[in-house]
Amino acid sequence: MPAEGLQWLPRADLLSYEEIAEIVGQLSVDGLTRIRNTGGEPTIRPELEKLIGMLRNISAVKDISLSTNRVRLAKVAPAYRAAGLDR
Repeated sequence: MPAEGLQWLPRADLLSYEEIAEIVGQLSVDGLTRIRNTGGEPTIRPELEKLIGMLRNISAVKDISLSTNRVRLAKVAPAYRAAGLDR
């Protein structure tokens, strides 16, 4: 992280969980079956288990995984697993 920090995107410019699930649903029609949540540190996204559950409800999605630095993993893993995270 630079000492001067980073310029964050305005919240309105980020995709909502509903928008992400809609895109994944549309792509699943063309064969998308595996999802990896990554980028920065996904475990700091509020209520990530909500997104995981929404993705799990897309019938074509067979595998949902997460790339993390593990700092928060012990705290959040049970909720993510319950929501449908595979690995």
